[in-house]
This record gives sequence, structure tokens and C-alpha cells, in this order.
Amino acid sequence: MSAGIVSVGAYVPARAVTNSDLEPLTGLKATWIRERTGIEERRHCAKDEDVVTMAHKAVANACARAGIAVGDIDAVVTSTNTPTFIMPGLGARLMAQSGLTPRSAPVDIVGPGCAGAVSVLQVGEQLVRSGVKLVAVVQSEASSTFMDFDDISPQSALAASIFGDGACCWLLRPCRPGSGIVYSSSRTVPEGYEGLVLQGQNLRGFSMDARAVKGFAIKQVPALIRDLEAGSGSAVRDAGLVLLHQANLRLIESVLAGLDVPMSRTCTTVQDLGNTASASVGISAARAIDAGLIQPGVTVFLAGFGSGWTTAGSVLRWCGSSDFDL
Repeated sequence: MSAGIVSVGAYVPARAVTNSDLEPLTGLKATWIRERTGIEERRHCAKDEDVVTMAHKAVANACARAGIAVGDIDAVVTSTNTPTFIMPGLGARLMAQSGLTPRSAPVDIVGPGCAGAVSVLQVGEQLVRSGVKLVAVVQSEASSTFMDFDDISPQSALAASIFGDGACCWLLRPCRPGSGIVYSSSRTVPEGYEGLVLQGQNLRGFSMDARAVKGFAIKQVPALIRDLEAGSGSAVRDAGLVLLHQANLRLIESVLAGLDVPMSRTCTTVQDLGNTASASVGISAARAIDAGLIQPGVTVFLAGFGSGWTTAGSVLRWCGSSDFDL
């Protein structure tokens, strides 16, 4: 049995924050941010929004796209790097707000880093393979709530310019063998993990060695792709779409160039939404679906990468409605 994606929903806050808005707060020039990262703006939560409210709206969006009732969801997996509460986890609070009644306790993953954009999806995949009928994988990030914009420290200025808020929801159910998620892989190479860490409940505890991050991604993401090619029997050059974690546009350009994949075969959200951490690949997938870039039968490569240093990827043959007729 395979796990197929029946729907992908997304939500981003309405409030857009431009590079020029951040310039007097961070001391970083708007042009410098754009040239170095490709980011023009990002979204920030309103005062009445947090990871729970965004997750709720992403679940509702995914269900509406597929014509599925929220109450039909059998299991929930959540992830966030920016929890409002350590306990109870995001899952219980999401249940209270959304009317979710899964038949098992939610699986809450805190601090998966940006590789969680795909590694958390793999948890949902395994639940489906174990016999669960409908799984919601919900990833929600509210990085702006970790920032004190009245007193941004030099070490957190870059983080304030990169990260944006948003949430996504993948709905997975059993599908025909050979369709859906055909192969997944993940790996952690922990040496030098100190190059990307977040300590405490605010971005004053964030530190990033940009050179180390780039070196890791340029080396390890292609290694992940080679593993995915070998395991799936699909070549990335033949894929209809390659979706990467939205770290920054320049890094995405470098990684795809190294893979000899043109930018025309990806879908990016980082320019207008910033780095939405573990929600980034799902949000990009929802945008790609809306743009008609994902159709039944299309081969899609997903790749997440981030702290730890961790990479996680999956290869999918996108399902049509007949693939779920078991």
C-alpha cells in the first residue's frame, strides 16, 4: 500500500512586511536583503493569530479543496519550530479549535527545523502505510512572534529579515501501489550543528553561520536527490516539479543549478512569503497546484534541509482520483 496526497492546503497571514519596513528595525538595507536572499517581503501574524489559528485555517483549506469533512480525519501529525506552548502540544489545541476528532492522540513534533518540511510528512506517510485511512500533516510557523521588533539584536537581524509566518496541511490516504509517495529518505550529519541553532523562546537565541548553511545545502541536498533517484527509479531531470525548502532564493538557485534543473521546473514562495520553515514545502505545493504545475501522474521531488544538519526528501507520482479507488 502507498500513501497518496489527496489535498494540500495553506494559509498565510494578510499582513505583508517589506524589506523597507524592516530596514530601520534591523539595520539591514532593503536592497542588501533582496540581493543576498531574493526575499522582497514576508507575512507576519496579526495580534489575534498564532500557530494554532494558522494551522486551523490550513486544515480547513485542505479539506475544502478535497471536499472532505474535518471530522473524517483519523490521525493528526503537527510540527512547529515556534510553539506558543510547550504543552499541551499544537495537536490538542488544534483539535479544540477545528473540531478534529482523530481516533488516536495527535503526534506533535517540536523543533524539527526546516528539514521538517518533508521529514514530518514522512511520519504521516508511515501512519498511512500502517493502516490509518486519512492523515492530516499540519505544519505551522509563527516566527514573527519570537521577535522583539523594538529591540532587535545584531545576531537576530538576519533572522528577522528572512523568516515569515504561515501554515500548511497535507491530507494523506491509502492509494494504489506505484502512485503517491513512492520513495522517501532522510539523513542527519550532526557534526558542526552549532552553525544553525535556536535557543530559548525568542530569536535572540538564534544564530546562523550563513556560509556553513550554504556549504551544507550545496553538498547534502544533491546527495539526498541522488538517493531519491536510486530508490525511486526516477531521474530528477525528468521530474515535472522539484520543490525545495524555501531557505532563500539564492540558495535554491544554486542547488538547482548544481542538479542541472532549470528554475522553470520549481515553484518558489520565498520571494513574497520569506522562509516559512517547516511549512515551506507544503505552502509551495499548494501554490504549484493552484498554478496548474501539479497534475495527476506528474513526478514530484520534495526536499527539505536544515538544522541538525538534516535532509529529508520524497518522490511522488501525483495521484488522480482513480488512484484512491482501492
